[in-house]
Amino acid sequence: AVAIPKMMATRTDATITKYRADVKTMSNEIQGYAAATGNTDSNLSKMSPDIKKYESQGKAVNDVNKSKSTVLGCVTFQIVSGTGHDINLTVTKDSNSDIICQGVQKGVFGNADELNYSLRGKRVSY
Repeated sequence: AVAIPKMMATRTDATITKYRADVKTMSNEIQGYAAATGNTDSNLSKMSPDIKKYESQGKAVNDVNKSKSTVLGCVTFQIVSGTGHDINLTVTKDSNSDIICQGVQKGVFGNADELNYSLRGKRVSY
């Protein structure tokens, strides 16, 4: 009776750790794609092999019209055009509040609700 709850907690922790790493990898893949090609794509699964993998597993939903992808119902990646030639990657929390998503969001965002990365513009050096 004592071992089963501990085993379940260990599995949950392992799942959260894997998803956190994958979400960070997705962000890095999108940034790397933009740096390597000098472009972005409205289909984020073209910019991130991990998003493509999650999409094929039914764990990510791409919205090509809005240049965004929602992963695990927890985290949304979106390409946003700023002023001039600036293009940013915005990563935001989603409303899914299950224990897995809460753990993923805490590890990725800390106390923030949103992360922003410059992909192209005056703040980016090539």
